[in-house]
Amino acid sequence: MQKAIVPKNSGLARSVEVVMPSEDLIARIVNERIAEILSDMETADLQPFFERPEVLEAMRRTQSVIDRKKWLWYLEGWGCLICGRKDTRHAGLGMCPGCLSRTRERLNMLKRQYAAGLRKRGAKS
Repeated sequence: MQKAIVPKNSGLARSVEVVMPSEDLIARIVNERIAEILSDMETADLQPFFERPEVLEAMRRTQSVIDRKKWLWYLEGWGCLICGRKDTRHAGLGMCPGCLSRTRERLNMLKRQYAAGLRKRGAKS
């Protein structure tokens, strides 16, 4: 919990009360955070799939050389993640340029359809 910041000269300084969280609340928060970390570990190899650009940029700054190059090496070893071609350059995420473009467009289409569905449902309410 954060303490309130109160200027010394204000009359509010005596009325500030700090409430400590209960042990049950602390245990629940710790358990939720552990569950989040474990679920992140299960999908870590597939990242940066499905990340927002600002999250992706922060991830790139903290990645090791292995994490940055794993998809390039994947393409060299097994070919494009989608079509299996080895005779093409790496465009990103273990895919050739054509498959990466198609995958990106499909994801963008899903985002547009979802956003349109939200607008329609919002108008009916």
